[in-house]
Amino acid sequence: MGYRSDVAIVIKKDIYEKNVDVFSNVTYSAKLTEGSWVLLNYHWIKWYESYEDISGIVKILTACDTKNFEFLRIGEDAGDVERYGCALDENEDMPFFVYAEHYVSFGLAHIPDWKSDIDKTVNNAQTLLSTSKDSKMWDYLCEQVDHYRNSKN
Repeated sequence: MGYRSDVAIVIKKDIYEKNVDVFSNVTYSAKLTEGSWVLLNYHWIKWYESYEDISGIVKILTACDTKNFEFLRIGEDAGDVERYGCALDENEDMPFFVYAEHYVSFGLAHIPDWKSDIDKTVNNAQTLLSTSKDSKMWDYLCEQVDHYRNSKN
């Protein structure tokens, strides 16, 4: 268990390369390199500054000029957002931007008993999700419906 966060760091490539050993101690979900910049994304991570590996990254960012990085952390609790650095504002060559996005996610509390109810539920969910960016929820919903349909065979 524990409190989880999503974290994104955009940092100058030369700073990342000088400290790659520190950054590589924490497993990232995605790493992108473009020009002189590196983007690291940590999804659903326990971002506790009391953890040695996390504090190592925080120390690097604290020592950096704010124009050389962007840091964004979104915690589980509503309104728990931290943002540091101003690389996007200070660098025209910055290829990445990070931003916080809040939205409501939903799922089925139960799987309906009849095929017509399932199809109706899927159609309703598809209509709602077609305007959403939450593809993980759609994938989850489809998995649940497939599992239900397969269990009836």
